[in-house]
Amino acid sequence: NVFKNASADLVVYVPSSQIDAYTAALPEGTNIQSSGKKVVASTLKVTEKDFAFDKETGAITGYTGKVGCFTIPAKIGGTPVKTIGKNAFFKNPFVAAVTIPEGVESIEQSAFAAPPMLSRVNFPSTLKTIGKGAFNGAKLDRLVLPEGLEIIGESAFHTAFGLNKPGVIVIPSTVTEIGAKAFSSHKAERVVIGENVQTIGSEAF
Repeated sequence: NVFKNASADLVVYVPSSQIDAYTAALPEGTNIQSSGKKVVASTLKVTEKDFAFDKETGAITGYTGKVGCFTIPAKIGGTPVKTIGKNAFFKNPFVAAVTIPEGVESIEQSAFAAPPMLSRVNFPSTLKTIGKGAFNGAKLDRLVLPEGLEIIGESAFHTAFGLNKPGVIVIPSTVTEIGAKAFSSHKAERVVIGENVQTIGSEAF
């Protein structure tokens, strides 16, 4: 959806050596032309200073950076990141694709809720809990939940999927609890539920 609301007269200028790649990647019919310029690496890099961090709890509590696609640091100031705290990325206008590092065990309430650009999240194998409304209102184009996850909170992924909705939701075998409305409004074609699930809340799917 990069140019979803663009004018019909839009012209996209790209490095001449990458016209074929952009033609394949962007929607059919996009007017792509050579800029006559070389490919250059982006100078935008995420740093530890872009994150508000509670050293005592190991929780990221905010993000002030402008980089949209990034990996959250595994350590900040030498302290391991254990939690993505409540409202840490709530309504953040920049975050589009994020990789959560190994070592993170919980994503708290509304941590990534209502971000207008968020479409991709990579979860760590260490993740145990996804809290209430953690991704409520995101527009994810895929969902791969890790083995080791135990709790999917209420409304965790409520209205969290974009136009390219994953047709299948696979609940890992380690999950024991799926909260109310966890995946509501998704309209999945198929749901695979792991063998250890003990409770499924109302309107979960």
